Amino acid sequence: MSSLSFVIFRFEAMAAWEQLPEPALHRVFSQLSLPDRLNASNVCRSWSNAIYAPEIWRKFHCSFSSSSDSKNFEFIREYGEFMESVTLEVDQFESSNRENCVTAINLLTQLDRRSIRRFRVKFVGRNPYFYAGAEIVKALEYLLGDVPKQDRRSLTLEVVDFGDLPVSFDDTVIGCLAENHRNLRMLDLQNGQLVNRIHPMSILNLVQNCRCLEDIHV
Repeated sequence: MSSLSFVIFRFEAMAAWEQLPEPALHRVFSQLSLPDRLNASNVCRSWSNAIYAPEIWRKFHCSFSSSSDSKNFEFIREYGEFMESVTLEVDQFESSNRENCVTAINLLTQLDRRSIRRFRVKFVGRNPYFYAGAEIVKALEYLLGDVPKQDRRSLTLEVVDFGDLPVSFDDTVIGCLAENHRNLRMLDLQNGQLVNRIHPMSILNLVQNCRCLEDIHV
């Protein structure tokens, strides 16, 4: 193949990728990891535009395993309002990862508009000794207790999964859910902690307020 033929072939191939239908392109982007999604957006103009589509941000899985993962904050700032299912996976042993998790939760709290229906925080790796997770719990209390005005009718969260979050919860988290998230269908707080500061009356109040609740683990 001559140099000219090769250039023409490359140009035609690039044009074919650039002409992918938007639904197909959005589906591809939605399956990519965050770094790969960002890299793919640099391929061509149509792919660059695709990263702004709300469809590809409905499911957001963010990992914090090193201090450099703080770059993921920009995704929350830019596209957080489109996220419906959010998972934060944290290597708990390093304090910088836990701090990044707190910052990510705070950024979600600060969004002017939220669409989150499913929310999960998952700790992986070795558990640091004598770690109670007070700063994580406090950040979660702010998130669960603050519902943007335009979301108050829907009352947002339907699934809350903290079963892989080995911190000590108390009645405050339950109270925030009971007051602000009446459409809650599933709650998992069964995280293996020996110390449980949740009073049975808080659970009763939650069940009375959240009439859609079908599955609860505490």
